[in-house]
Amino acid sequence: MLAVFICMAFCFGRAALPMEDPPAFLMEQVGGGWVELGHGFKNTGFRQYADELGPDGIIKLTEEYHISPEVLANPDWTRPLENGERLDIGVEDGKIAGFNRSWTTAWSRMTLAVPLEPDRMTLEDWPALPGIGAKLAARIEFDRQKNGDFGSLGAVQRVSGIGPKRIASWKEYFFRQ
Repeated sequence: MLAVFICMAFCFGRAALPMEDPPAFLMEQVGGGWVELGHGFKNTGFRQYADELGPDGIIKLTEEYHISPEVLANPDWTRPLENGERLDIGVEDGKIAGFNRSWTTAWSRMTLAVPLEPDRMTLEDWPALPGIGAKLAARIEFDRQKNGDFGSLGAVQRVSGIGPKRIASWKEYFFRQ
């Protein structure tokens, strides 16, 4: 009997033991997300942040650089980062002389479960979605340049070759429907 109990405990973990109130709880994340630290950082790669940090906050947490007055005067320096942004810095003489904010690739955002937005995607981003090749990606990008932003995922149907089934298969990757 003891061997059966040990085997069940090993195979099923806590599910084999008498049930009790769950010891863990889930906290809703209010701000933050993922940021990619790119060129100029000593340790490049993705970092998850929990607060509404701007580039200034990320630098304080990850790097020990002084910051030039020109950079400090830029209003984008303190504007909170958005989930899925990429941050690059230019360093001269141990001091941050410039910075650039952009978006990580669609591949990266999909991997990190960061919602995509059709108006922020580039020609290189569209093939990350199932069923999109280079030709269809070019048609999507051409349409957006010619007719303006889509505004929603559903509006991408105005491109020849994209219908409701394709849109439905992509919904899980997008923020707006």
